Amino acid sequence: MMAVLERLKRFAAQARAILARDGDVADFNFYCSACEQRVARFNFTSELACRGVEELKSDATQGFALRLVMRGDGPQVAEASVCGDLSLEEVAKALKRAKQTTVCDRYFPGLPAPPPLRRPSARPEPELLRLSDAALAEAAWRTVEGALVEAARAEQTSGKALGLVLGGDISVGREEMALCSSRFEGVRADQDARFTASVAALVEEADGKGTAGAAGRSAGQLCRVVPGLGRTALRRALALGRGVRPAPGKYRLLLGPQPVAEILHHVVVPSLTAESFYAASSAYQGRFGLRVMDRQLSLADEPAARFGAIRRLVTCEGFRAGRTELVRDGRLLGLLASFQDGARLWADEQRREKLGRGADRLDGLVPNGGYRNGEAGLRSFDAGIGSAGTNIVMSARAGAVPERLARAVRQGLYVGRIWYTYPINGQRAGDFTCTITGDSWLIEKGRAGAPVAPNCLRINASAVELFAAVVAAGNRRHPALVWGAPQVYYVPELVVEGVALSAVEQPAAP
Repeated sequence: MMAVLERLKRFAAQARAILARDGDVADFNFYCSACEQRVARFNFTSELACRGVEELKSDATQGFALRLVMRGDGPQVAEASVCGDLSLEEVAKALKRAKQTTVCDRYFPGLPAPPPLRRPSARPEPELLRLSDAALAEAAWRTVEGALVEAARAEQTSGKALGLVLGGDISVGREEMALCSSRFEGVRADQDARFTASVAALVEEADGKGTAGAAGRSAGQLCRVVPGLGRTALRRALALGRGVRPAPGKYRLLLGPQPVAEILHHVVVPSLTAESFYAASSAYQGRFGLRVMDRQLSLADEPAARFGAIRRLVTCEGFRAGRTELVRDGRLLGLLASFQDGARLWADEQRREKLGRGADRLDGLVPNGGYRNGEAGLRSFDAGIGSAGTNIVMSARAGAVPERLARAVRQGLYVGRIWYTYPINGQRAGDFTCTITGDSWLIEKGRAGAPVAPNCLRINASAVELFAAVVAAGNRRHPALVWGAPQVYYVPELVVEGVALSAVEQPAAP
């Protein structure tokens, strides 16, 4: 796989020479990439014939994109891309095609000119690049096997068939990219690989549902951690069967890592970008530099985090991929920004109105977040550059151990998993809705009580108010996955006050 990155670097250097010789081109940016996602999907049902693990699927793509600034009056911008063919002949054709699509963009801020990169220390090839299909399939089968062994024990004890349904998948993704530009010397390149795994177990006999997940960037971690997820998910489903249906009302909640990550991903993080402030669609419009969360919370994007499943050294605009501090001690101090989004916001005549009192904080618009994220969050030439994160990390000052968190709730609910999370009333309102779908239980007198039935309660709340009403926070950051997200989240459990829950109506019995 290392040959892929070297081939991209050579190709980018050769393309650079072609573009530099063209007299009509004043500036250029050239980007090429190759990425692949391999998926092993679980499909086990104890009462119906099934495969257990589906045939492995893979999706791979490679190609290049170029962006030109043509000579002439005004900012004349041209673009083109090619999928599949990394040849110099296609570069020449793309250059010709791009010239035919030149447009004048008076808002175009120009191509970025990132400073020279410090020579990075020797970086080993990501271990997952060498993971075989056989090893991936074995991890998937061991995951199913772990659940089946646990199910057999439970059936032997109870004397009843569980009616087990097991779903989920293991996904391994790799990405390689190289870029060059008339605005900096040489070729800048990066590569990475990571895995995510999620398992859901449903016990029909007890109407119990449990889940488990993991993310990482080494083959050893995948083979060590993932096979136990099936067993963990089933144990949770068995423990949470025959759940109760609490009455609607306002509750003090202990939010687990997955709900915290879901709400951050769908409401908060999209509002912490230069793009959202420029479009005046952020839930924190006009509050840059002010307190937007409880003072014990901080939030940052950390592409080089040692514990992170994602590791990036260079952005898709050629800048060093550095840490972006978004919120410190509850105060909004930074935004995820690409060069273009940051430049447009900074040049906006309404910038002070959109940002608020912190409008003159230049350090809050460092272009650390310019990525071409395609499907599965992997970098791809055919995706536009947007403002995005990598490892989104929430930390809490003076965090508490789990037992103290339950005592801080006293009477309420532990919410372990939500789904169908989305903003309502527009992103700027900061409101969201979601359904509590499992891994949840009552908290009574500071202790775990009866399980809560899946899909019986819906949360309708303001994310802005929720993160400002934190009573207590955990002392550990847990990895949490959000379906389809390009980021991986590392967040604590949070105790929040006064969250409104409404009942989900059950279908009438036939």
